[in-house]
Amino acid sequence: MYKNSILKTASLDTSIFYVCLFVLTIINELPRVYFFSNIDALNGIFRLLQISIYICLFALVLCKRYKISQLVIFVIAIAILGIGYYESDNGAFVSAFLLICASKDFYFESIIKVCGSAVAFVFCISISLYVLNISNPGDFRRNGLSLGYVHPNIAAQVIFILLMIYLACKHNNLLVKDYVVIIIVFLFVYTITGSRTTAILILLCPIVIPVNKFFVKHKSKIAMLFISLLQFIVFLFSVFSAKLLPQYSALKKLDLILSNRLFLNYYALSHNPMSLLGKKIDFSADGLVYNDIQNVYNAKVTLDSTYILGLLSFGIIPFAIFLLVYVYIVWKFFKYNNYLLITICALLAVYAFSESQMVQIYNFFVYFAVLTKIPSLVAKETN
Repeated sequence: MYKNSILKTASLDTSIFYVCLFVLTIINELPRVYFFSNIDALNGIFRLLQISIYICLFALVLCKRYKISQLVIFVIAIAILGIGYYESDNGAFVSAFLLICASKDFYFESIIKVCGSAVAFVFCISISLYVLNISNPGDFRRNGLSLGYVHPNIAAQVIFILLMIYLACKHNNLLVKDYVVIIIVFLFVYTITGSRTTAILILLCPIVIPVNKFFVKHKSKIAMLFISLLQFIVFLFSVFSAKLLPQYSALKKLDLILSNRLFLNYYALSHNPMSLLGKKIDFSADGLVYNDIQNVYNAKVTLDSTYILGLLSFGIIPFAIFLLVYVYIVWKFFKYNNYLLITICALLAVYAFSESQMVQIYNFFVYFAVLTKIPSLVAKETN
Protein backbone atom coordinates (compact mmCIF):
# COMPACT_ATOMS: atom_id res chain seq x y z
CA MET A 1 0.00 0.00 0.00
CA TYR A 2 2.76 2.42 1.00
CA LYS A 3 4.79 1.46 -2.08
CA ASN A 4 1.79 2.07 -4.36
CA SER A 5 1.30 5.47 -2.75
CA ILE A 6 4.92 6.40 -3.51
CA LEU A 7 4.56 5.26 -7.11
CA LYS A 8 1.37 7.31 -7.56
CA THR A 9 3.08 10.40 -6.09
CA ALA A 10 6.08 9.93 -8.39
CA SER A 11 3.76 9.49 -11.37
CA LEU A 12 1.88 12.66 -10.42
CA ASP A 13 5.13 14.63 -10.08
CA THR A 14 6.24 13.40 -13.51
CA SER A 15 2.94 14.38 -15.12
CA ILE A 16 3.00 17.82 -13.52
CA PHE A 17 6.58 18.38 -14.70
CA TYR A 18 5.77 17.37 -18.28
CA VAL A 19 2.74 19.65 -18.37
CA CYS A 20 4.83 22.57 -17.03
CA LEU A 21 7.54 21.87 -19.59
CA PHE A 22 5.07 21.60 -22.47
CA VAL A 23 3.35 24.88 -21.56
CA LEU A 24 6.64 26.75 -21.05
CA THR A 25 7.85 25.55 -24.44
CA ILE A 26 4.60 26.72 -26.06
CA ILE A 27 5.00 30.10 -24.36
CA ASN A 28 8.53 30.35 -25.74
CA GLU A 29 7.51 29.34 -29.28
CA LEU A 30 4.25 31.22 -29.90
CA PRO A 31 5.68 34.79 -29.84
CA ARG A 32 8.03 33.77 -32.67
CA VAL A 33 5.01 33.21 -34.93
CA TYR A 34 4.33 36.47 -36.76
CA PHE A 35 0.59 36.49 -36.01
CA PHE A 36 1.06 36.11 -32.26
CA SER A 37 4.04 38.49 -32.14
CA ASN A 38 1.65 41.35 -32.91
CA ILE A 39 -0.70 40.63 -30.00
CA ASP A 40 0.70 42.71 -27.12
CA ALA A 41 -1.86 41.39 -24.62
CA LEU A 42 -0.26 37.95 -24.84
CA ASN A 43 2.94 39.21 -23.18
CA GLY A 44 1.15 39.94 -19.89
CA ILE A 45 -0.77 36.66 -20.00
CA PHE A 46 2.39 34.68 -20.72
CA ARG A 47 4.29 36.45 -17.94
CA LEU A 48 1.64 35.57 -15.33
CA LEU A 49 1.49 32.00 -16.62
CA GLN A 50 5.28 31.68 -16.46
CA ILE A 51 5.43 32.91 -12.87
CA SER A 52 2.73 30.43 -11.88
CA ILE A 53 4.65 27.59 -13.51
CA TYR A 54 7.90 28.71 -11.86
CA ILE A 55 6.20 28.45 -8.47
CA CYS A 56 4.96 24.98 -9.37
CA LEU A 57 8.45 23.90 -10.45
CA PHE A 58 9.91 25.35 -7.25
CA ALA A 59 7.49 23.18 -5.26
CA LEU A 60 8.46 20.12 -7.32
CA VAL A 61 12.13 20.73 -6.54
CA LEU A 62 11.41 20.91 -2.81
CA CYS A 63 9.63 17.55 -3.08
CA LYS A 64 12.64 15.93 -4.75
CA ARG A 65 15.08 13.79 -2.78
CA TYR A 66 17.66 16.51 -2.38
CA LYS A 67 19.81 16.81 0.74
CA ILE A 68 19.29 19.82 2.99
CA SER A 69 22.64 21.25 1.90
CA GLN A 70 21.63 20.87 -1.76
CA LEU A 71 18.32 22.62 -1.13
CA VAL A 72 20.14 25.50 0.55
CA ILE A 73 22.38 25.85 -2.50
CA PHE A 74 19.28 25.68 -4.71
CA VAL A 75 17.54 28.48 -2.80
CA ILE A 76 20.67 30.67 -2.92
CA ALA A 77 21.09 30.02 -6.64
CA ILE A 78 17.46 30.77 -7.44
CA ALA A 79 17.72 33.98 -5.41
CA ILE A 80 20.78 35.08 -7.41
CA LEU A 81 19.12 34.17 -10.70
CA GLY A 82 15.95 35.91 -9.52
CA ILE A 83 17.93 39.12 -9.04
CA GLY A 84 19.30 38.70 -12.54
CA TYR A 85 15.78 38.07 -13.86
CA TYR A 86 14.61 41.32 -12.23
CA GLU A 87 17.59 43.29 -13.52
CA SER A 88 17.64 41.89 -17.07
CA ASP A 89 13.91 41.25 -17.55
CA ASN A 90 14.86 37.92 -19.11
CA GLY A 91 13.88 34.72 -17.36
CA ALA A 92 15.69 32.25 -19.64
CA PHE A 93 18.22 31.16 -17.02
CA VAL A 94 15.64 31.05 -14.23
CA SER A 95 13.36 28.74 -16.19
CA ALA A 96 16.33 26.60 -17.26
CA PHE A 97 17.58 26.22 -13.69
CA LEU A 98 14.14 25.34 -12.31
CA LEU A 99 13.51 22.83 -15.09
CA ILE A 100 16.92 21.21 -14.65
CA CYS A 101 16.49 20.83 -10.89
CA ALA A 102 12.89 19.62 -11.21
CA SER A 103 13.89 17.06 -13.87
CA LYS A 104 16.18 15.12 -11.52
CA ASP A 105 15.96 11.35 -12.13
CA PHE A 106 13.57 11.71 -15.07
CA TYR A 107 14.56 10.31 -18.46
CA PHE A 108 16.36 12.70 -20.80
CA GLU A 109 14.73 11.27 -23.91
CA SER A 110 11.21 11.66 -22.51
CA ILE A 111 11.89 15.28 -21.65
CA ILE A 112 13.19 16.28 -25.06
CA LYS A 113 10.28 14.44 -26.69
CA VAL A 114 7.91 16.69 -24.73
CA CYS A 115 9.86 19.73 -25.93
CA GLY A 116 9.85 18.43 -29.48
CA SER A 117 6.09 17.80 -29.36
CA ALA A 118 5.45 21.39 -28.21
CA VAL A 119 7.77 22.85 -30.86
CA ALA A 120 6.20 20.68 -33.57
CA PHE A 121 2.71 21.70 -32.39
CA VAL A 122 3.48 25.41 -32.78
CA PHE A 123 5.28 24.70 -36.07
CA CYS A 124 2.07 23.17 -37.46
CA ILE A 125 0.07 26.17 -36.24
CA SER A 126 2.53 28.56 -37.88
CA ILE A 127 2.46 26.78 -41.24
CA SER A 128 -1.36 26.60 -41.14
CA LEU A 129 -1.63 30.33 -40.49
CA TYR A 130 0.94 30.98 -43.22
CA VAL A 131 -0.98 28.92 -45.78
CA LEU A 132 -4.14 30.83 -44.84
CA ASN A 133 -2.17 34.09 -45.28
CA ILE A 134 -2.95 35.04 -41.67
CA SER A 135 0.67 34.97 -40.49
CA ASN A 136 2.87 36.38 -43.26
CA PRO A 137 5.51 39.02 -42.45
CA GLY A 138 6.27 39.64 -46.14
CA ASP A 139 9.28 39.16 -48.40
CA PHE A 140 12.85 38.58 -47.25
CA ARG A 141 16.25 38.49 -48.90
CA ARG A 142 17.21 35.41 -50.91
CA ASN A 143 13.45 34.90 -51.33
CA GLY A 144 13.34 32.96 -48.08
CA LEU A 145 9.93 31.97 -46.77
CA SER A 146 9.13 32.50 -43.09
CA LEU A 147 6.48 29.74 -42.97
CA GLY A 148 4.48 31.95 -40.63
CA TYR A 149 7.32 32.90 -38.29
CA VAL A 150 8.66 36.41 -37.87
CA HIS A 151 11.70 35.59 -40.03
CA PRO A 152 12.87 32.72 -42.27
CA ASN A 153 15.85 32.16 -39.96
CA ILE A 154 13.43 31.40 -37.11
CA ALA A 155 11.63 28.85 -39.28
CA ALA A 156 14.99 27.28 -40.15
CA GLN A 157 15.97 27.23 -36.49
CA VAL A 158 12.78 25.43 -35.50
CA ILE A 159 13.35 22.79 -38.18
CA PHE A 160 16.97 22.41 -37.06
CA ILE A 161 15.98 21.91 -33.41
CA LEU A 162 13.36 19.33 -34.39
CA LEU A 163 15.99 17.48 -36.43
CA MET A 164 18.43 17.53 -33.50
CA ILE A 165 15.76 16.12 -31.17
CA TYR A 166 14.98 13.44 -33.75
CA LEU A 167 18.66 12.44 -33.88
CA ALA A 168 19.01 12.59 -30.09
CA CYS A 169 16.36 9.88 -29.76
CA LYS A 170 18.10 7.44 -32.12
CA HIS A 171 20.32 5.81 -29.45
CA ASN A 172 23.46 5.72 -31.62
CA ASN A 173 21.55 3.68 -34.15
CA LEU A 174 21.36 5.74 -37.33
CA LEU A 175 20.11 3.92 -40.41
CA VAL A 176 20.38 4.86 -44.08
CA LYS A 177 16.87 6.31 -43.94
CA ASP A 178 17.99 8.69 -41.16
CA TYR A 179 20.75 10.09 -43.37
CA VAL A 180 18.16 10.48 -46.13
CA VAL A 181 16.03 12.47 -43.69
CA ILE A 182 19.01 14.74 -42.92
CA ILE A 183 19.59 15.44 -46.64
CA ILE A 184 15.90 16.13 -47.26
CA VAL A 185 15.79 18.55 -44.32
CA PHE A 186 18.94 20.26 -45.63
CA LEU A 187 17.39 20.74 -49.08
CA PHE A 188 14.16 22.03 -47.56
CA VAL A 189 15.87 24.53 -45.25
CA TYR A 190 18.22 25.78 -47.96
CA THR A 191 15.65 26.15 -50.74
CA ILE A 192 12.60 27.25 -48.74
CA THR A 193 13.96 29.40 -45.89
CA GLY A 194 17.24 30.47 -47.51
CA SER A 195 19.01 30.20 -44.13
CA ARG A 196 22.59 29.37 -45.09
CA THR A 197 24.03 28.94 -41.59
CA THR A 198 21.38 26.43 -40.56
CA ALA A 199 21.64 24.59 -43.89
CA ILE A 200 25.41 24.28 -43.59
CA LEU A 201 25.19 22.83 -40.08
CA ILE A 202 22.60 20.31 -41.21
CA LEU A 203 24.78 19.34 -44.17
CA LEU A 204 27.68 18.78 -41.77
CA CYS A 205 25.73 16.15 -39.82
CA PRO A 206 26.53 13.17 -42.12
CA ILE A 207 30.21 14.16 -41.88
CA VAL A 208 30.56 15.00 -38.21
CA ILE A 209 28.52 12.07 -36.89
CA PRO A 210 30.87 9.30 -38.24
CA VAL A 211 33.90 11.31 -37.12
CA ASN A 212 32.60 11.57 -33.56
CA LYS A 213 31.62 7.89 -33.67
CA PHE A 214 35.27 7.09 -34.42
CA PHE A 215 36.53 9.31 -31.59
CA VAL A 216 34.13 7.82 -29.06
CA LYS A 217 34.98 4.28 -30.16
CA HIS A 218 38.69 4.93 -29.59
CA LYS A 219 38.15 6.94 -26.38
CA SER A 220 39.97 9.95 -27.83
CA LYS A 221 40.85 12.29 -24.97
CA ILE A 222 41.86 15.06 -27.41
CA ALA A 223 38.45 14.95 -29.08
CA MET A 224 36.77 14.86 -25.69
CA LEU A 225 38.72 17.91 -24.54
CA PHE A 226 38.10 19.84 -27.76
CA ILE A 227 34.34 19.25 -27.86
CA SER A 228 33.95 19.94 -24.13
CA LEU A 229 35.74 23.28 -24.62
CA LEU A 230 34.09 24.06 -27.97
CA GLN A 231 31.48 26.36 -26.47
CA PHE A 232 34.17 28.31 -24.62
CA ILE A 233 36.24 28.51 -27.83
CA VAL A 234 33.29 29.90 -29.80
CA PHE A 235 32.60 32.36 -26.98
CA LEU A 236 36.20 33.61 -27.02
CA PHE A 237 36.05 33.95 -30.80
CA SER A 238 32.81 35.93 -30.48
CA VAL A 239 34.36 38.39 -28.03
CA PHE A 240 37.84 38.82 -29.53
CA SER A 241 36.68 38.94 -33.15
CA ALA A 242 34.35 41.76 -32.11
CA LYS A 243 36.98 43.63 -30.09
CA LEU A 244 39.60 43.33 -32.86
CA LEU A 245 37.20 43.93 -35.74
CA PRO A 246 38.18 47.59 -36.40
CA GLN A 247 41.87 46.69 -36.62
CA TYR A 248 42.03 43.75 -39.05
CA SER A 249 40.84 43.67 -42.66
CA ALA A 250 40.57 39.88 -42.56
CA LEU A 251 37.96 40.11 -39.81
CA LYS A 252 36.08 42.75 -41.80
CA LYS A 253 35.93 40.39 -44.78
CA LEU A 254 34.78 37.59 -42.49
CA ASP A 255 32.15 39.96 -41.10
CA LEU A 256 30.68 40.35 -44.60
CA ILE A 257 30.62 36.58 -45.08
CA LEU A 258 28.83 36.21 -41.74
CA SER A 259 26.18 38.83 -42.63
CA ASN A 260 27.69 41.49 -40.32
CA ARG A 261 27.36 39.31 -37.24
CA LEU A 262 30.82 40.36 -36.03
CA PHE A 263 29.74 44.00 -36.29
CA LEU A 264 26.58 43.27 -34.30
CA ASN A 265 28.73 41.72 -31.54
CA TYR A 266 31.12 44.69 -31.75
CA TYR A 267 28.24 47.17 -31.48
CA ALA A 268 26.66 45.37 -28.51
CA LEU A 269 29.93 45.13 -26.58
CA SER A 270 30.80 48.76 -27.35
CA HIS A 271 27.49 50.16 -26.14
CA ASN A 272 26.70 47.93 -23.17
CA PRO A 273 28.82 47.45 -20.03
CA MET A 274 29.15 44.01 -18.45
CA SER A 275 27.79 43.23 -14.99
CA LEU A 276 28.09 40.39 -12.49
CA LEU A 277 24.43 39.36 -12.31
CA GLY A 278 22.95 40.86 -15.46
CA LYS A 279 21.05 43.97 -16.44
CA LYS A 280 18.27 45.01 -18.77
CA ILE A 281 19.69 45.93 -22.14
CA ASP A 282 17.97 46.90 -25.37
CA PHE A 283 20.07 45.36 -28.11
CA SER A 284 18.14 47.00 -30.91
CA ALA A 285 18.99 50.64 -31.52
CA ASP A 286 16.31 53.31 -31.90
CA GLY A 287 16.10 53.44 -35.67
CA LEU A 288 19.15 52.71 -37.84
CA VAL A 289 22.83 53.32 -37.09
CA TYR A 290 26.04 53.98 -38.95
CA ASN A 291 28.13 50.83 -39.43
CA ASP A 292 31.62 52.31 -39.03
CA ILE A 293 33.22 48.92 -39.80
CA GLN A 294 31.77 48.50 -43.29
CA ASN A 295 31.06 52.23 -43.83
CA VAL A 296 27.34 51.59 -44.24
CA TYR A 297 24.68 54.10 -43.25
CA ASN A 298 21.25 53.15 -41.90
CA ALA A 299 22.42 49.74 -40.74
CA LYS A 300 19.89 47.72 -38.75
CA VAL A 301 21.17 46.66 -35.33
CA THR A 302 20.13 43.55 -33.44
CA LEU A 303 22.02 40.78 -31.65
CA ASP A 304 22.31 37.26 -33.04
CA SER A 305 24.87 35.71 -30.70
CA THR A 306 23.81 33.65 -27.71
CA TYR A 307 27.25 34.18 -26.18
CA ILE A 308 27.24 37.98 -26.32
CA LEU A 309 23.60 38.10 -25.24
CA GLY A 310 24.30 35.74 -22.33
CA LEU A 311 27.35 37.69 -21.19
CA LEU A 312 25.72 41.15 -21.31
CA SER A 313 22.15 40.36 -20.33
CA PHE A 314 22.57 37.59 -17.72
CA GLY A 315 25.89 38.70 -16.27
CA ILE A 316 29.37 37.27 -15.88
CA ILE A 317 28.65 34.82 -13.04
CA PRO A 318 25.52 33.08 -14.47
CA PHE A 319 27.07 33.01 -17.93
CA ALA A 320 30.29 31.42 -16.63
CA ILE A 321 28.17 28.68 -15.01
CA PHE A 322 26.37 28.26 -18.36
CA LEU A 323 29.72 27.52 -20.02
CA LEU A 324 30.90 25.17 -17.25
CA VAL A 325 27.70 23.14 -17.30
CA TYR A 326 28.19 22.50 -21.02
CA VAL A 327 31.59 20.94 -20.24
CA TYR A 328 29.97 18.63 -17.69
CA ILE A 329 27.26 17.60 -20.17
CA VAL A 330 29.76 16.67 -22.89
CA TRP A 331 31.80 14.60 -20.44
CA LYS A 332 28.61 12.87 -19.31
CA PHE A 333 27.76 11.93 -22.91
CA PHE A 334 31.30 10.63 -23.43
CA LYS A 335 30.87 8.51 -20.32
CA TYR A 336 27.79 6.90 -21.85
CA ASN A 337 29.45 6.50 -25.29
CA ASN A 338 26.71 8.53 -26.95
CA TYR A 339 28.40 9.98 -30.01
CA LEU A 340 25.10 11.29 -31.40
CA LEU A 341 24.46 13.46 -28.35
CA ILE A 342 28.09 14.58 -28.40
CA THR A 343 27.67 15.62 -32.05
CA ILE A 344 24.49 17.50 -31.19
CA CYS A 345 26.32 19.33 -28.38
CA ALA A 346 28.99 20.47 -30.84
CA LEU A 347 26.47 21.57 -33.48
CA LEU A 348 24.38 23.51 -30.96
CA ALA A 349 27.49 25.19 -29.54
CA VAL A 350 28.48 26.41 -33.00
CA TYR A 351 24.90 27.35 -33.89
CA ALA A 352 24.69 29.54 -30.78
CA PHE A 353 27.27 31.85 -32.36
CA SER A 354 24.68 33.08 -34.86
CA GLU A 355 21.38 32.58 -33.00
CA SER A 356 20.55 34.40 -29.77
CA GLN A 357 17.51 32.18 -29.08
CA MET A 358 19.85 29.41 -27.95
CA VAL A 359 19.81 30.93 -24.46
CA GLN A 360 16.49 29.13 -24.10
CA ILE A 361 16.83 25.59 -22.78
CA TYR A 362 14.02 24.47 -25.10
CA ASN A 363 16.43 25.12 -27.98
CA PHE A 364 19.73 24.21 -26.28
CA PHE A 365 17.99 21.11 -24.98
CA VAL A 366 21.14 19.13 -24.10
CA TYR A 367 21.18 21.08 -20.82
CA PHE A 368 18.32 18.85 -19.68
CA ALA A 369 20.92 16.08 -19.38
CA VAL A 370 22.50 17.57 -16.22
CA LEU A 371 20.42 15.61 -13.69
CA THR A 372 18.38 13.29 -15.89
CA LYS A 373 18.87 9.62 -16.68
CA ILE A 374 20.59 8.66 -19.93
CA PRO A 375 20.53 5.04 -21.16
CA SER A 376 24.00 3.52 -20.91
CA LEU A 377 25.29 2.56 -24.36
CA VAL A 378 27.63 -0.39 -24.16
CA ALA A 379 30.87 -0.38 -26.11
CA LYS A 380 29.57 -2.62 -28.90
CA GLU A 381 27.08 0.09 -29.92
CA THR A 382 29.96 2.36 -30.89
CA ASN A 383 31.46 -0.24 -33.21
